[in-house]
Amino acid sequence: MKQFNEKPSKVTREIVAKAAGVSTFTVSQALRNMPGVAPATRARVKAVAEAYGYQINPVASLLAGKTARGRGGVSPEKKLVVVALSQRRYNEALFLDVCSHMGIAGEMLDPSTFDSPELLFKVLWNRGVHGVLLVDATYPWNVSKSVKEELKKFSIIKMSRSLPEIPCHFVRHSAYEFLIQSLKQVLARGFRRMAVLMMETPAGEDDESRLGAFLAFRHLYVKKGVSCQRRVIKGNNPTQLDKGTLAWLDKVQPDVIVAYHWTMVYPLMAAGYRFPGPIGFAAVLVSGTSIPNTPLISGNDSRAEEMIQRALKMLQEMIVRGERGFAEHPLQHVVDPEWVEGETLGSAVDTCN
Repeated sequence: MKQFNEKPSKVTREIVAKAAGVSTFTVSQALRNMPGVAPATRARVKAVAEAYGYQINPVASLLAGKTARGRGGVSPEKKLVVVALSQRRYNEALFLDVCSHMGIAGEMLDPSTFDSPELLFKVLWNRGVHGVLLVDATYPWNVSKSVKEELKKFSIIKMSRSLPEIPCHFVRHSAYEFLIQSLKQVLARGFRRMAVLMMETPAGEDDESRLGAFLAFRHLYVKKGVSCQRRVIKGNNPTQLDKGTLAWLDKVQPDVIVAYHWTMVYPLMAAGYRFPGPIGFAAVLVSGTSIPNTPLISGNDSRAEEMIQRALKMLQEMIVRGERGFAEHPLQHVVDPEWVEGETLGSAVDTCN
């Protein structure tokens, strides 16, 4: 690695590239964690950048590479450019992997790193981006008229029922089916005292669908000798359970707890519950992979890879057809539940049969 005797007064990408012995393009790719950079090279570039206090400018890096774009659709042979917007960088590695397999130039960006949504979309347009995938349920900006005008330049797909101000096609879980199938799976394993913990999520319509599923389950499947009670927890993905919920669980005395999201296992474990143990646990949505220091949770796989594949396929077709802006009649593409048998129900079944 080449070294300078002293830190330059103004550090540029060119200076970092020279010190690391790489091109300016490699500096950009390495600092943005893009694929195609060797691990040793990436580490060297990051070490130089940290030593010089250099941080990549997200706006400048996006403006750096413009691609041609016609008025109509894009030829299927042309490399399509798609950007996913997510503050949480949700399933970023999986998204990039699916893009790579589909021959799409994909990138995931945190929209909060831009001063305004108008600037964000102007940058994406100047960069030559063809399609935008809206991943999160909420975003750190209002959908104003000016935002809509900028966003309408792109082909757009949402991955939730969120942002009703942006009418476009979307891929989502079947909120109703995911909950009712989870409850049916638990009931079939012999549990008789079911405590259902739901959350208030940003997607209110899905919350209403889950309420409908709960009521339908109680009406159609809960027979004499079976108890199924529900409590809604304030906030999305709490780190600990409130006193009211803990008191409610003590009163219900469940032999199984069914939660909306698998991460609810953490506040339950913090409250003293152990899984697997005398009380079972299942989730409406579980991770498709094993998580360190976490039991393998029974529930419906979130099927993130299939959702991303479906969303990108739809986006790909829209871009090729030249379909941009908002849909007059938005279509819902629903992913059905797929049960994953974990270890959080196993030992508890024997105690309640």
